[in-house]
Amino acid sequence: MPGDEWGDEAPWIGHVAAALAGGQPSVTVLINGGQIAYSDAEHSIEQGRPLVILGGTGRTADAIAAAADPRAAEIAASELTTVVPVAEPGEMDKAVDAVLGGAVHREVNHR
Repeated sequence: MPGDEWGDEAPWIGHVAAALAGGQPSVTVLINGGQIAYSDAEHSIEQGRPLVILGGTGRTADAIAAAADPRAAEIAASELTTVVPVAEPGEMDKAVDAVLGGAVHREVNHR
């Protein structure tokens, strides 16, 4: 991966995730996070990958959940972004299942 600075890997993370998914759906889950998490979230959306934000976990996740600044608001407004409150743990499972089209539960149930 090219780059010399912390965060230069952000564009590549999505490409690796897509390769590992092998054509199957994948999702980005953001919990807490610093400044680089904004870039990770933006690249996920640019690559068409759904983004699930666990609101109430701090920093970047909370900023996006609250659309606290223009950058956070743009990410939050994406149709690919779903915000789930940390106080409702069952909602995370539902959100991930919804964006993956039930693929997680089908795979688990077949084992």
